[in-house]
Amino acid sequence: MKILLFVIILFFQTCTYLATNPPALKPSGQFDDPVKLFLLLTILNNSGCSGNGKFWVRDITSKTGNTYCVDSNLVASTIGADFYLQKGLSPGIDFANIASEFKSKISPVLDSAVGVASDINKDGKVIILTLNILDGATAKSGFVAGFVDPINFTQDNILSNARSNQMEILYMDGVELAEKRKKSLADGDPDPFLGTIAHELQHLIRFRYSLGGDITWIDEGTSEVMSDIAGFGPQVDRLKCFKGEANSGCTTNPIGVQGTSPFTWGSTLRNYAYSYAFMRYIYLSSGGSSTTRNQFLSYTIQGKNNYRGSDSYSLMEVFKNSSGYINNNGSTYLTSDTTTMFKRLLVYFMGKSQGYTSFTTSDAFIDGTGTSLADVDSNFSLNFTNSTYTLPSGITNLKFSATSNGSTATLTPGSTYLRSGTLSTSPLPASGGSYVKGSTDYISLNPAGMGSSISAAQYASEEETPVLHNGANCISPQLLIREVRTRSNANHRYLFDTNP
Repeated sequence: MKILLFVIILFFQTCTYLATNPPALKPSGQFDDPVKLFLLLTILNNSGCSGNGKFWVRDITSKTGNTYCVDSNLVASTIGADFYLQKGLSPGIDFANIASEFKSKISPVLDSAVGVASDINKDGKVIILTLNILDGATAKSGFVAGFVDPINFTQDNILSNARSNQMEILYMDGVELAEKRKKSLADGDPDPFLGTIAHELQHLIRFRYSLGGDITWIDEGTSEVMSDIAGFGPQVDRLKCFKGEANSGCTTNPIGVQGTSPFTWGSTLRNYAYSYAFMRYIYLSSGGSSTTRNQFLSYTIQGKNNYRGSDSYSLMEVFKNSSGYINNNGSTYLTSDTTTMFKRLLVYFMGKSQGYTSFTTSDAFIDGTGTSLADVDSNFSLNFTNSTYTLPSGITNLKFSATSNGSTATLTPGSTYLRSGTLSTSPLPASGGSYVKGSTDYISLNPAGMGSSISAAQYASEEETPVLHNGANCISPQLLIREVRTRSNANHRYLFDTNP
């Protein structure tokens, strides 16, 4: 009884003391703030995307560059590459065969023509992840067939919207590209899935040398050529677009590559078509064998004599070191001035693409001056035989046609127009123009690889009636995304050696 009475008295005394002397509050913790707590929970939630086939992937439709986590299974492995497939996706692709083709065709060719990939995580592998790329594609639109995300070359930042896997990864589409692959193989065309792997692998390897700073038409044109020399060419869709073939996706105004330029990049099918065709011509002109041509290509990426193929004129500096230039009197027929060299190659290329056969001073004009390109045609010829420039079955010439530019238009560098009628040489239709002509039509163009637009007043005003070519198969344009130039870390630091 006395004990119980003591406990009751102690209880009331304690309550009274606490009521009159409340305990001091503990100092606020850093996560007492609900905003900070939410941020912590978000970080913890986003940190579980590592190992066991989990990879961060860019949402192409996101305006803020968000990445999301994709869970996948290892489906094939070979020297230099591991192949993963997003769980729940069934593209109908034999990945064991894809891995075999990678080992026997793609990897050896790229090693010699481009170089080897970086290896920032020291596993000797490139991850090739096939998934449903979030690109907003519809049944009537183009789609992203594959891409390289340079964020993966940087240190991961758990506070960033764009997360890094800290390894070399190619992202491949397993939906629209898989469907296109089925049709292409059924039609006897090259495998676009393997061609895209070769294309994207060039981007991945190139980035450690370019850091995303190379002119896009050269980067994309080289990737397109890489698909060819790896054994998955020609790029039929690109050539049909270049020509303006019916059902090519390039038959609305302008038709073909008319009025467009690869040097003003807009990620259109026409940009890719023009870049591919012209870059392939430069590649073929660089040497008489695949060994010498591939050496030239490696110089454009890794550099030669302090130049890389970073822009149009630097590309010409590298071209001077090619066996084609050295052995075919390039300094005489193309000159050693890179600006002049580029203009002569481009004017000749466009004229030959249209099927013109005469390139005298009466047929070709560069910046208003009659210029003989006959020796260019003899020594740096664009041919249309299977051995030098493989074309789709049934196509005998790279011709294109479309409406002319209007009287108020300007010609940006590389912009080209095909016009009907004859071109008088005395006087020129307008001073300062660049032209190449045939018997019933002619091409006016701005042959500068870089620089300013040119007023239409310098060019003739005739227009050509559009002519559509028949017989082309319907295609789904593969609008491959350009390398993302995101650099998340301070001072643009990368995990690979930037001076390989």
